Amino acid sequence: MDFMDRLESSVAAERARIITSPFATALFSGRIGLDGYEGMLRTLYHHVRETSGKLATAAWRCSAGQEALKHHLSRHAAEESGHEHWILEDLEAIGVDPAQVRDSEPRPECMAMIAHGHFLATMRHPAAILAEGYFVESLSQGHADTVAARLRESLGIPESATRFLSSHGELDQEHAGSYTLLFDEILDDEGRKAILRAAPTSAWLYAGIYESLSPGAVELPVALAA
Repeated sequence: MDFMDRLESSVAAERARIITSPFATALFSGRIGLDGYEGMLRTLYHHVRETSGKLATAAWRCSAGQEALKHHLSRHAAEESGHEHWILEDLEAIGVDPAQVRDSEPRPECMAMIAHGHFLATMRHPAAILAEGYFVESLSQGHADTVAARLRESLGIPESATRFLSSHGELDQEHAGSYTLLFDEILDDEGRKAILRAAPTSAWLYAGIYESLSPGAVELPVALAA
């Protein structure tokens, strides 16, 4: 079994947990309520605002013989920087005060994943944080744009309320496509082993976030579009 097959096998159960969760089922069918969408964005905000820092920390810890990995992590950190502001703009477009979200704390399931990510970035092989990125971004690959369109239609919200999802549809597809090349050509055996060790827990924690979210009330649409 090659590396990618082993990696996919290690997270298959958690992919199934996410896909079959009530929230994901409602989300992919365009049947979540506005409060469910708000809850998702609030959780995404806390997760996303930590992403760039985790990647930058892992890049900083790369050794002299890990220049290619350091370059990849640093570039990815720069690409992810500031994306949490898109989420605040989406929330503001549905009537949520961004300041209130900035001052809030993440739900426990999200806090656990954030803490685990920082643990990987600071205490494990620098490549270990890629296990989290691979799992999260491969899940949304090819789906975010479709979900955003369904939400706009079902909730009656404007495009300005789905900027994060619409933008990440293309970005995550680009990132997901680069992981195979990265794992094959940049990482050494120790880096690949670190990813295989980290992946099951990263996936388990992310599945827990999905299971903690509520689809909310669905007796909508709400006419918010201008």
